[in-house]
Amino acid sequence: MRKRILAILAGAALFASVNASAATLSSQAQSVLPNSTRQIISVNYHRLADQPISQELESRVLPPGMRGLQAMLVTGGIDAATDLNRLTFATYSDGKGVGLLGIAEGNFGSLNLSKFFHKTKQNPNPPQIDGVSVYSSNGLDFFVPDPATIVFGARNAITQAIQTQQGASPLSQNEAMTNLIAGTQSSDVWSVLDAGGAQSMVRGLIGAQANQLAGKLIAKRFQGARYTISFANDVQVNLEMMTTDALSAAALATAMDADIAMRQRQEQNAAAKALLQQVQVDSAGNDAFLQISAPVSSVQALMSSDLLTAIVH
Repeated sequence: MRKRILAILAGAALFASVNASAATLSSQAQSVLPNSTRQIISVNYHRLADQPISQELESRVLPPGMRGLQAMLVTGGIDAATDLNRLTFATYSDGKGVGLLGIAEGNFGSLNLSKFFHKTKQNPNPPQIDGVSVYSSNGLDFFVPDPATIVFGARNAITQAIQTQQGASPLSQNEAMTNLIAGTQSSDVWSVLDAGGAQSMVRGLIGAQANQLAGKLIAKRFQGARYTISFANDVQVNLEMMTTDALSAAALATAMDADIAMRQRQEQNAAAKALLQQVQVDSAGNDAFLQISAPVSSVQALMSSDLLTAIVH
């Protein structure tokens, strides 16, 4: 089943037990993320691989541009089941749109790079970007900054990562995102979203209620969001949305609560209806919260719901 986990996009692959040391991104991984990063999703591969629910996520969540990762690792002689520790995905603004960057962390000292570049007399060295050797495999470009890290994605994403690592506007200059990360990495798997991502999530979460909050609240008063989902005896879903003031947080919580109640009334599936009854919504200070605690056996119903889809947007 571990091979199947590589088919999980970081937007939904947030199921694991809490382990602070396993959650923290390495300094190498953080060094390639630009300050224009909009969302980060970090997944403990080994934890997730042990969860049967991962198979429910496989077909819908991996970005098409990342589906060559499994084949690339196999070609390079890497056994994901033993060597891959974490997958992290990040979206970022690149001036023309949104880019997508992937980072794999693990034990890659045995990666056979000769499988990705055939040395010839005319071309004795692999192609380089700003002095960094770049390889290609199954539609992905990648480079290896150290034996524990592989950075992969489209060519423009790889170029951005290399330039960032060499000092061009790193994530450390984005105070809002670094603050979100600092408050989240105590969880084994996690996601953080910037203000724009939080706005999009809320529109998906509260549906028709969004019309009542459209104006200033959704447009101007979100500072970001973060969420974790952990597996123990129960599944624990925790979503936190940061606003600029307590009134906005309370209004958001009220709208979410009303939308959950509407979903309960409309839901035809008994298991999904029962699960929706476990959703708790509240606010404290400038933040609004959504929490779900339910047995693992009942999560199958959640997988097909637009509620989870909105949360892991």
